[in-house]
Amino acid sequence: MLRLVTLAVLACLASSASISPWLARQARTHTHDTLRVVVHLSQQTDLTLESSLPANSKGHRVVNALKHTAHQTQAPFLRWAQSQADITDITPFWISNSIALTLPPHRLHDLAARPELSAVFSG
Repeated sequence: MLRLVTLAVLACLASSASISPWLARQARTHTHDTLRVVVHLSQQTDLTLESSLPANSKGHRVVNALKHTAHQTQAPFLRWAQSQADITDITPFWISNSIALTLPPHRLHDLAARPELSAVFSG
């Protein structure tokens, strides 16, 4: 039983996004303010196939691939974030598969626990 609990805890820790140290300090010291953050989604676009294309078709294919990945991976997170009353100013970015948003400091660790995120930085 202990082994099962240990594995569950490790799985939760593995799926947590890293919070930049500076942002973590800001959250601890500015408890009555809001924080502007940028979250990076774990899944990124694999552009290895596009790198071998001729230059005249590469740009269009890269843009389409980046937009497709962002659309597919951001949708569940955006639905969740938009349903949270205290998360505002949500702005998605397809080129980096990241999303900027504003939230109260006490929500920072809830945000970082989202499984689709890899990192949370100051925005």
